[in-house]
Amino acid sequence: MIIRLTETECEFARMLGAKRRGNNRANNITDKLVAREDPMDMDIQGVGAELAFAKAYGLYPPFDIGIRSGSCDFVVNGKTIDVKTSKHQNARLIVAPDKINEDHSCDIYVLATGELPSFNFRGYALKKDICNPINLIKLRSMVYALGIKDLKNMP
Repeated sequence: MIIRLTETECEFARMLGAKRRGNNRANNITDKLVAREDPMDMDIQGVGAELAFAKAYGLYPPFDIGIRSGSCDFVVNGKTIDVKTSKHQNARLIVAPDKINEDHSCDIYVLATGELPSFNFRGYALKKDICNPINLIKLRSMVYALGIKDLKNMP
């Protein structure tokens, strides 16, 4: 499912991504990015994917710019959702091991690939499926990872 953002929505993503990054760094929140890409751009693309997810499912987007350390992006029907983003079309859904901690975990993890203005929602995994020791691999750090073929189809 491909969602295209308007130029106004892209501007919101750029503004919110920059504000969130600045607030998190100012408050000494550890950057846990695994990708070897520009961290500011990754934050902006992450917000873009959140806006695209909200647009696709008729949800109110997370416009907050406060400290976001491991929090979920959405709550739908009592289930928490974290949208993960990669520019790479063959990306894996990656979740940091601290996400199995109840304070930071979400019920559902969604993979979006692409970059502003278009995001392709490739699939999702339940916490119990991705946060399984069999999926723990070493990238720049130890992470849980699932390939696109192992994800559930988006509803």
